[in-house]
Amino acid sequence: MNPPESDPHAWLETDAIRRVSDIALSVIVLMVGVVALRYGTDYGAGSLTRLGPGFFPAVVAGLLCVVAVVLLLRATLRRSPPVVRRSRPLYVAIVAATVVVLTFAAQTWGAPLLLHFGPAEFTALLVLELAVATALAHSSRTRAAGMALLGLLLSTVGTDVNSGVARFTMGVEALSDGIDTGIVLIGLFVVGDALVCLVSPTMFLRTYTRLITAWRAARIPVPAALVMRLAAALALAYACYYEAYALSLSYVDVASILVFGILGVAAKIFGWNRFLLYMGFALGAMLEENIRRAMLLAGGDPSALLRRPVSATLLVAAMAILASVVVFSVRRAARAREPQR
Repeated sequence: MNPPESDPHAWLETDAIRRVSDIALSVIVLMVGVVALRYGTDYGAGSLTRLGPGFFPAVVAGLLCVVAVVLLLRATLRRSPPVVRRSRPLYVAIVAATVVVLTFAAQTWGAPLLLHFGPAEFTALLVLELAVATALAHSSRTRAAGMALLGLLLSTVGTDVNSGVARFTMGVEALSDGIDTGIVLIGLFVVGDALVCLVSPTMFLRTYTRLITAWRAARIPVPAALVMRLAAALALAYACYYEAYALSLSYVDVASILVFGILGVAAKIFGWNRFLLYMGFALGAMLEENIRRAMLLAGGDPSALLRRPVSATLLVAAMAILASVVVFSVRRAARAREPQR
């Protein structure tokens, strides 16, 4: 069913935009993955006992290429993308409350348990967190997985702390310390939102509400739109000057925050999960380091991760979640094709 003509941003929910979303993201992650595989081999993979600086980027880049191929195949072979899932506000409130309760419980009762965690347990815990976040993603879990992997790969930019090898810095000295998490966060969310709001306050609200309710406001009163655009301009100026330039005195940081801002705009329009990209970026360095330590302690035997009770339980849970996501996605796609037969 086509959205009403009075809606100026009805194109955000058309089959065509979802197909373009798959193609655009697949092209981006495929290009990034191929470049990472090409240059990551120069850094050295090392051995299973001592993983080199090129091992983690190569694995993540390989998975990125797989996701890109899946997205391309889905965009070209599927006749009509399934209808976007919508969450009711009550469900959103329940999920938010659950997250708050679990966070409080983890800080109160989970801290003593975490003291007994080793690299294997932390590796499994981080993998489980990414798996759960991907499973909870809206619109497309395949695109969500691509964004998480892209974040993991971006976290490897900079000087490797173990070998001192500069990875993916492109000769830019300012990137030798990596990309600051604040730049990624502010670029994706603050700058991305500000740019969209400057262009269209109505589209800004629509990109937030389209996954929760069937909001179809055709326009916003002119005074409110002017206030929203002014707030967006101030947020953009603050992000570019104070957060990126005034704190580091680096034009590279300004350029980086604008690049992530443009990526944030594309994510809002095409329904890409910005939170998962940031989550992958924030957890990437910790995940890589714990994988290295776990393999070192295990003498290069990956099966050791499954011989420890806690890490084995967490990894099995993560694999079960991802497997169920794949099964449900395939069944949902099959049901979407049934009326067209």
